[in-house]
Amino acid sequence: MRIRPLTSSDLPYLNHIDANFASERFLDVIKTVDGFNTLWQLIEQPLDPPFVSTDYYLDDYDLAEIGERLKRSAGLYLAAEEDDQLIAMLDMEHQAWHNAAMLWNIAVDRAFRGQGI
Repeated sequence: MRIRPLTSSDLPYLNHIDANFASERFLDVIKTVDGFNTLWQLIEQPLDPPFVSTDYYLDDYDLAEIGERLKRSAGLYLAAEEDDQLIAMLDMEHQAWHNAAMLWNIAVDRAFRGQGI
């Protein structure tokens, strides 16, 4: 496997990454109010039946936005390849106004998950 910078020439191939997923759990938001006190909790719950995505992809708007971020070059943009096939990508931008990073997209092809990419 080779990890390298993501480039604008990768944009047409990003949807070759099978980024679909399945989930057997969800986070339930619980709000409890006691006078002036409010407590918010995230409770992990089972999801029955499990959610299975089958149509996750980046549309033309998403691809254009990634392209604009690549032009600004103000973040960390990586691609992972295996046998010249794009198998993962990272799209993370530095936001100077509050000195933080925004993780816009991270995708690992289902066939390559759990392998330490």
